[in-house]
Amino acid sequence: VRGCLKLNTNSITALNLTNSSICDSDVLSISDALLTNTSLTSLNLEHNNISHTGASLLSHVLQLNTSLTYLGLWSNKISDLGTTSLSNALLRNTSLVHLDISLNNVSHVGAQSISKTLQFNTSLTNLDLSDNNISSSGIIFISNALKFNTSLKELSLNRNDIQDSGAK
Repeated sequence: VRGCLKLNTNSITALNLTNSSICDSDVLSISDALLTNTSLTSLNLEHNNISHTGASLLSHVLQLNTSLTYLGLWSNKISDLGTTSLSNALLRNTSLVHLDISLNNVSHVGAQSISKTLQFNTSLTNLDLSDNNISSSGIIFISNALKFNTSLKELSLNRNDIQDSGAK
């Protein structure tokens, strides 16, 4: 994959590696290629074995890459640590408009990191955090951040641990 992305720096615009047994070491190769690829706009790494380590590698790329607009990380093993790395990268990234980190291991801690990013990020329009472990306190963090955000148009939070206090 790395060689393909490096050779085709101006032709491949979408890469779908859903359910491909991608692990953190594979993400290292993909990330390396994305540092030079300027044409890829969509990267789908859904339903793989990516942990916080792989998310951190992708975060480094997101800080530098200006072409990627979609990143799909649904159904991986990304924890709050990985979510924090992604959130920090989105403070610098101005091209990503859609991030899907649903069905991972994100709790209120990861939601708090995301909320800090949502206050300042102006490019993200679609964020999917469904099917995680985000509690009411995490939802409150996000809700407060949305008071400052003007770009987010779609936010998915279904199937989290939202109690009455988080739904108000």
